[in-house]
Amino acid sequence: VYVQKYFPLNNWFAFYTSANLGLSTGSFETDDVNGAVTTPVLSQSGIRNGVGGAANFGFSFTPYNALALQADIAGLGVGSMKTDYDGANNTVNTTNAGFNVWRNPYNMSIVWYFGRGLWKK
Repeated sequence: VYVQKYFPLNNWFAFYTSANLGLSTGSFETDDVNGAVTTPVLSQSGIRNGVGGAANFGFSFTPYNALALQADIAGLGVGSMKTDYDGANNTVNTTNAGFNVWRNPYNMSIVWYFGRGLWKK
């Protein structure tokens, strides 16, 4: 789930804030390979389930408030993962939280705003 709020400064630049929430699930497996024999390593194999979310703040170049090239400036994220190694119900819970500034400044996204700028009636 993703939502975004756009705050135009003029016809060329804007600030924005966005929030996302996601679920993850899946299994993982590690194998030992010794010659032609492959043996599963149960202590490094299992199932993961988790949830995570973030709020990000950024700056956009928005020619005529219709198209935006965005870069995240700062973000606050929280994630929780439950890992069950070897399927023996010895579950490990991990929760991470962090505040990042310019965590990935080269991560650009392109957004087209309908009902704004060039598309406004």
